[in-house]
Amino acid sequence: MLISRRHHPPATPIPPILLDGKVLPLQPTVNILGVEVNSTLSFTSHPLQHRRDVAGLCVTYKILKQGAPHLAILRQPWATPHPYSTRDANKRDQQLIVPFARTATFFRSFLPRYSRLWNRVVRQTDMHQAATPTSSSVQ
Repeated sequence: MLISRRHHPPATPIPPILLDGKVLPLQPTVNILGVEVNSTLSFTSHPLQHRRDVAGLCVTYKILKQGAPHLAILRQPWATPHPYSTRDANKRDQQLIVPFARTATFFRSFLPRYSRLWNRVVRQTDMHQAATPTSSSVQ
């Protein structure tokens, strides 16, 4: 496997991958968390702020789900569930409490910014449906 961070990698042929004698088609790019990664591992087609948001969400995931001890000081409490039924009530247990920001500087800092971004991702995705396999894929 050739790994290069240059804009124009050398034109070396990629050997085919065989499975039971059949050539597997290779994808030129893969989408991970909305970030398109190509075979040269270059992220030049994405704005810097988008790359920062993806990195910040990865750190937030490590803090919340993987329990990284060196990041424990950044851990935010989970939001309390609604006492009444709403459209977003089932997603409320996966959301974070966003700290109050009195100044614009703190408003743009890590905790408020990525707590808001985490909550937006939770609201836009159905985590319970994404975690369960579909009946058509299980055979």
